[in-house]
Amino acid sequence: MISNDKADWDFGGKQKIANTLFPVYNKFKHAGIIDPLRDVCKELLEYRNGFDHAWTAKEEAFSDIETKGEGFYQKLSEIIAMVEEKSLFSN
Repeated sequence: MISNDKADWDFGGKQKIANTLFPVYNKFKHAGIIDPLRDVCKELLEYRNGFDHAWTAKEEAFSDIETKGEGFYQKLSEIIAMVEEKSLFSN
């Protein structure tokens, strides 16, 4: 749900799971967290795919893995702080 625009969502027969996630997605969207999370996820997926497929789609691994990893960690830490600040996981 994070990595695709709503118009592109396809749950492949797992609509029940998606229905469970909609309230969480909507809380995050209302709190302004979806867009920053989506920004991180798009780039993070490139690196995850590289690791997952041993960089076979590229001539070599990205040279900035450590720097990018630190950046991803920082951005995700900021997003988690936003989630905590807005008490999105509390009852």
